[in-house]
Amino acid sequence: MMIFFFVCDLFRSGKSSIQKVVFHKMSPNETLFLESTNKIIKDDISNSSFVQFQIWDFPGQIDFFDATFDSDMIFGGCGALVFVIDAQVDIPWLSANSYY
Repeated sequence: MMIFFFVCDLFRSGKSSIQKVVFHKMSPNETLFLESTNKIIKDDISNSSFVQFQIWDFPGQIDFFDATFDSDMIFGGCGALVFVIDAQVDIPWLSANSYY
């Protein structure tokens, strides 16, 4: 049985860069030249017979709250959801002060 990990983020937060450095041995400096992800990219990770999973790299512009987005169908088989946040970007709804 294949395990699925979904990587989501806001636009240009670095999720593809993280994946390339961790699983494909790319230098962090090289990731500065990666193109923006514009569609869902599925990447099979099979380092051995014991380590086998698939990473789905979602583009930052997908609206998960859109009525046409079928989250049950897509996330139903998900083993883990990784949401990447760029610490250098000010996002009001992520700020702890916005709740007070």
